[in-house]
Amino acid sequence: MNDEAIFEGQLLALIRVVAALLASAGLATGAVLVGLPRVVRLSILRVLRPAESAARRLIVVAAQGLDVAAQGRERALVGVIPKGAGAAVPRFALFDPRKRFAELSTGAGFVAGLGPRISGFDAVRVEARVCKEPSDARLIARLKALHAALEDIPAQARRLARTLAKRRAAGDVPRRTSPLRPGFAPGYRQWRVHEVDDILAECTVLAARVS
Repeated sequence: MNDEAIFEGQLLALIRVVAALLASAGLATGAVLVGLPRVVRLSILRVLRPAESAARRLIVVAAQGLDVAAQGRERALVGVIPKGAGAAVPRFALFDPRKRFAELSTGAGFVAGLGPRISGFDAVRVEARVCKEPSDARLIARLKALHAALEDIPAQARRLARTLAKRRAAGDVPRRTSPLRPGFAPGYRQWRVHEVDDILAECTVLAARVS
């Protein structure tokens, strides 16, 4: 099987996974969400991060060899669409998030510095660590951005190519010039428990092969 066939196969599989997430969040029917049940929120979080990583790697593959100079006309046409011509879709994050080393010492999912701690010698005040519950609005925004990106991979690839070209031209060494961070991809799991884990593994190999 050639790389193009692998790309198409993994893209279709990822679209299917994200469609299931949209359905679980009630977005497939256009429902207005008041709040996600905890079990639904956790099930989405379990899949969303590796799905985002897989999508980034597909975008990297699609961006290979794009001629950024030929995209000037496309940028000129953007202003043709009037403002307010539809609900704004959040932009998909094209770059892997940096590793947050503070989480390694405090434990992922907890707010650092919230105990247990002693407030005085005469009285002991113990504050339990508070689990960070992600905002439903932010979670839904990420889900919508991912869905929109998968619906138009070529547009995301062009956006990535333009961003990388600008960074290389600026010669800003401290800034990242690769959208993929070294090491394991965000959301990578050694033990594959969901279809998305296999998709991410295949997309990672494919991106490494063409980069």
